[in-house]
Amino acid sequence: MEAVDLAGNKTPYNSSHQIETAVPYAIGSPTFNSSLKASIRKDGKSVSLSWNPAAAVNQEVIGYRVYINGQPIKPEGVTFTPINGEMTTVETNYTVTGLKQGKVYTFKVEAVGRGIKYSKRERLSDVVPNGLKPVTGYRWSCSGPSKTIHIIPGAAVSAEAKLK
Repeated sequence: MEAVDLAGNKTPYNSSHQIETAVPYAIGSPTFNSSLKASIRKDGKSVSLSWNPAAAVNQEVIGYRVYINGQPIKPEGVTFTPINGEMTTVETNYTVTGLKQGKVYTFKVEAVGRGIKYSKRERLSDVVPNGLKPVTGYRWSCSGPSKTIHIIPGAAVSAEAKLK
C-alpha cells in the first residue's frame, strides 16, 4: 500500500516523507491590549505619546499611524490608504510638535500588520516551486487607543509634564 499526492509522488506505507507546508495566512488585523499614554512636554507645544506594541496572528506588526484630531501625521509626499504599508513610525512612541496652547487635541494610534499569502499560479509551476507565488498584504487595525489632551496656557495638564 502507498500514499500518492496530487503531484504523483508516491510514498510506501510505513515510511516517512518530509513535506513543507505553506505559511499560515494572516488572521484579522493587529489589536491593542492597552491604552495610549500622552503627556504634555515642558515647552507646552508638544505632546509625547507612547503605547504598548500591537499583536497580530500570523503576521508581523511593522508600524503605526498616528492621528491628531482625526487627521494622519504622515511624512511629506506620502499617501495613506487602507491597503498600503505607509506609516508614521515603527516605534511605540511619538512626539507631536507644533501644537497651540488653549486647544484640545485627540490623538489616536493604529497598527499595521504585514502578512504573506501564497497564490497558486499554474503557469509558473515550472519556475516557482509548486506554482505558489508569495503576495504581501497589509492589514490595518482601523482602531486603536486614543487620548484627548487640553493644552492649557501656562499650566501643565498631566503630572508627567511637570517632570519634563
